Amino acid sequence: MSNRVVNVLAAASVAGLMFALFGMSAGNAGAADPAEQVKDRQQTMKKLGGGMGAVGKYVKNEGATLEDAAKGAEAVLAVSKVDPKAIFPEGTAVG
Repeated sequence: MSNRVVNVLAAASVAGLMFALFGMSAGNAGAADPAEQVKDRQQTMKKLGGGMGAVGKYVKNEGATLEDAAKGAEAVLAVSKVDPKAIFPEGTAVG
C-alpha cells in the first residue's frame, strides 16, 4: 500500500470526523423523548467510532482490508450528515 493511499484515507477520515463534529450538513430532527434521544446519540457515536476504527486499522495495517476501510469511511460519512443539534438537543445532557 502506497503512502498516497494511506494519506488519502487518513485525510478522508479526519474530514468526516470534522463534518460530524461541526455539523457541516443537516440531519434529521431526532426523537422527542430525551431518553430516546440519548439512546440515538449513543448509537450514532458508536457508528462513528466503529467507522473510524475500521479506517484506522487499515491505515495502521492491522489486518483490515480495503473493503473494511471503505465500509468504515461510509459509516463516518453517514454520521457526518447528521446535524449535531439533532444529536445533542438541549435538555438531553447526561450527568
